[in-house]
Amino acid sequence: MATAIDVAKRLIHLAANEDEPDFLTPMQLQKLLYYAQGWSLALCGKPLFNEPILAWKHGPVVREVFNSFKHLKDLPIRAADVPAPIDLDRDEEQHIEYVWSFYSGYSASALRKMTHEERPWIDARGGIPEAAPGDEEITQESMQAFFVEQKDSEISPAHAAEIRDAIKEHAEGKGYPLEHMLADFGL
Repeated sequence: MATAIDVAKRLIHLAANEDEPDFLTPMQLQKLLYYAQGWSLALCGKPLFNEPILAWKHGPVVREVFNSFKHLKDLPIRAADVPAPIDLDRDEEQHIEYVWSFYSGYSASALRKMTHEERPWIDARGGIPEAAPGDEEITQESMQAFFVEQKDSEISPAHAAEIRDAIKEHAEGKGYPLEHMLADFGL
């Protein structure tokens, strides 16, 4: 099983390896870890990593990863300063890439806003005012229930990646006809 820091390293390197490289901020990274974990619970039926996710005032946080990058505050994380992950298997890498392809366009503040509107963070906070500190765990059970519900009502990151790949293949004159693929997804 992956560790949260290895998932974080993979996300940092994915951001840096885009056609137009970008650098993640610590806040973006924390929210992406939450989404990677949530979608793993929903799509794979198991956690991607074992470290707990906490309901802090700015959204979900993995303390171990926070401690690794807290010196940066809001500054971008440079991939050159972070070694590549070594303990990810192909399925874990693919899952992280799916989540990245779905959420990479969101800013730190947009991801923060999204997590603040979702049941796992809200429930873990238990009525604590939004601006107040908190250290309650967002349970894997609450995340799994929420993301399974999302999977059944929206296009998941895995489906988005499949659609993106099918569109690319279609543009290259290969693969499954685009209109059939979109029909499979109810679009």
